Amino acid sequence: MPITYATMNMFDVEADVIVGTMNCVGIAGKGVALQLKQKFGQEFMAPYLNLCKKNILRPGTCQFQKGTTQDFIYFATKDHWRDPSKLEWIESGLENMRRQIEMRELESVVMSWPGCGNGGLSRTDVKPLLEKYLGDLECEVTICM
Repeated sequence: MPITYATMNMFDVEADVIVGTMNCVGIAGKGVALQLKQKFGQEFMAPYLNLCKKNILRPGTCQFQKGTTQDFIYFATKDHWRDPSKLEWIESGLENMRRQIEMRELESVVMSWPGCGNGGLSRTDVKPLLEKYLGDLECEVTICM
């Protein structure tokens, strides 16, 4: 399925999984991470903090988490919240996310532009990676503002 690029808020999209673009220190103080923290509270934060504490969530990795009301993929786009994202971390994370989607046979995923915004990367640089790793999946992928 082709990727859908939407101008709407990702919380307005019906999807099996919401992808949270995160840092690896357990701080959800800005952007998508903060929005997820505010909307889902401990359902979102407790697993995220655990992944960071155990040093499992590293830049360029993704971790799937089954939730009570919503399932998540934590996508580490940077190490520390102060640091910029790196294109190679986005590529590695997207490759990892593709495996997660295929392995779990997910039907729909929604996410923001990984590494853009607070990560400082350009959508022009990230879009080819989105298309390469997610563009031909059987899963409906929506990228939101």
